[in-house]
Amino acid sequence: GCIAAGRPGGFFYVDWDGNLTPCVFFPYAVDNIYDVYRRGGTISDVLFTDYFKRLRDWQDALRGRDGKEKVGNLFCPCPMRDHHRFAERLIKEHPVKPIDPDAEAAYHDDDYHRRMHEYDTQLYQLLDPMWEQTLQQRPDPRMEEAATQASSR
Repeated sequence: GCIAAGRPGGFFYVDWDGNLTPCVFFPYAVDNIYDVYRRGGTISDVLFTDYFKRLRDWQDALRGRDGKEKVGNLFCPCPMRDHHRFAERLIKEHPVKPIDPDAEAAYHDDDYHRRMHEYDTQLYQLLDPMWEQTLQQRPDPRMEEAATQASSR
C-alpha cells in the first residue's frame, strides 16, 4: 500500500527548495521547511497537519485498519494515480501549493482530472476482480492478527 505522508514505516518528501509533500508523486506542499523553522516549528508540525493526517487516515481505511471497512484493493494503493477523486478533493480542501509548473497546470486542468477519473474507473474494472480473487485465497490479515493477540493472552 501507500507508505507516504509520514506514516509509521513510511516517508514524506522534501524537495530541493524545502517544500514538504506527502510523496514525490504527490507534488502539493502544505508547507516549506525553511518557513517552518523560521516560525520555530519542526517537521512534526507538518506531519500533524490536517493534510497529512487525512492522507494517513485514508491509507488506514484502504488497508482496513480503521475498523470500519474491509481492506481495499491494495493493487491500487496510490491516492494520486489510483484514487484521483480523493487526491483531488484533498488538495482542493487544504491550503497547499503546487511545487512545480506541471503540478500547477494539473491542479487547474479539469480535463486532466476527468481523464484521471476515467483511468481510475478502468483500473478498478481490471484489477478489482483480481483483488477479490486474491482475498478469497488468503485469510483476512486482521483476523490473523486478532487470533495472534487472543492466543498471547
